[in-house]
Amino acid sequence: MKSWIYTVVLAIVFLSCNNEEIIVDFSGTYTGKLECTGELASDIGETIQLTLKKTTSTTYSMDLGDGLIFTCNQDGNALFINRQTINEGADFDVVTLEGKIVKSTSNQYNFDFIHNVDDEGESNCKVVLTKD
Repeated sequence: MKSWIYTVVLAIVFLSCNNEEIIVDFSGTYTGKLECTGELASDIGETIQLTLKKTTSTTYSMDLGDGLIFTCNQDGNALFINRQTINEGADFDVVTLEGKIVKSTSNQYNFDFIHNVDDEGESNCKVVLTKD
């Protein structure tokens, strides 16, 4: 009788260990091609590169180059970019961005975002990012 109970307890422990969620480390450099509707539609096919650096256990900085650095918050296996505006009050390229990055395969990630430059109109974009 005792061996049956031990077997059940071991099975429960084993199954609970296998159900643990693996959290993605998004740190790295990524490239992908833009697919947009709206103001950035003319940039379809343009290759973008971004770098993600972990700043705390749940936040990352996302560097798109040209001084465009946004903060991302990790929730499980996704990064969320809450609506942020860069260069507000400046005379050049006021950029607003909001989006989400989700892992899709072992080295590919889906980046969906809304983008606006200088209040010229929003673009809805998607990039399939490949981790370099």
